[in-house]
Amino acid sequence: MGIKIPIIEGGFGEECRVLTDKMIAEIHGMKEFKIRERINNNIKRFKENIDYIDLQQRILATDTFDLSNFGYAKQAITQAKNIYLLSERGYSKLIKILDTDKAWEVHDELIDSYFNLRQAVKESISEKDKAIIAIVNSHSDLETALAIKQYDELVTKPLQLEVDRYERFLCEKTGCLTKSELATKLDCKPQTLAAKLKKADVYTKTSQIAKTFLDKYPDKKIIVEYQNTYKDNHGVEHTTNEWQWTYAGAKLVVDHLLELGMAVFTDNNGFKLVA
Repeated sequence: MGIKIPIIEGGFGEECRVLTDKMIAEIHGMKEFKIRERINNNIKRFKENIDYIDLQQRILATDTFDLSNFGYAKQAITQAKNIYLLSERGYSKLIKILDTDKAWEVHDELIDSYFNLRQAVKESISEKDKAIIAIVNSHSDLETALAIKQYDELVTKPLQLEVDRYERFLCEKTGCLTKSELATKLDCKPQTLAAKLKKADVYTKTSQIAKTFLDKYPDKKIIVEYQNTYKDNHGVEHTTNEWQWTYAGAKLVVDHLLELGMAVFTDNNGFKLVA
């Protein structure tokens, strides 16, 4: 509706969005005392701690409760007899009391864009992001430690297991693999692997790395090129351009084969090329 309002949760249960009488007054274009007056005149229709909480009573009960965090001026706090916090159910009851076309119009919009949107946003956030948000929103060392523990269980440990899998059965992060060594890791002959990689569009027909495959990962160092010098049977020295798979390259190739169903992985036997 073009109105910026703070998001406040809690009070009536975990993750329950709520509205202060100040927010309701701003949204409906009314004075705060008018909203409180309607509630007070119909207080028998509202259930305390279910439909409403009188924040002014919380101030009287504790010195640590600060309503300035809710946007109330200090003078307004001292002058008000009641300051109400309404649940979604309490707000819906208030609309019935107001009972104007404008009130119902605002009610429908607010239910859709404020109360109901919480679940839609919640469902669109990944578990990983929720874990990060929990760390950011923690208010004590204990909450932070518990949030970090949850993040480790959800994100860090699974990733570590994946890294361990590749380092244990494939290649060390700092190492490289020749074409023959990669074939050995996949329990097959080099020519068998070459045939699979051609079929998977990783190799060209001449068993060179396909440019289309390299272009998929412009920020990854997939291969390391070097010059290989050797002597033939007649003692003549020759130099050829060779290359090896890096750790990242070997992992990408194996992941590609796994995705295409051309390879499998088992915890005991590692990676295997599928016949």
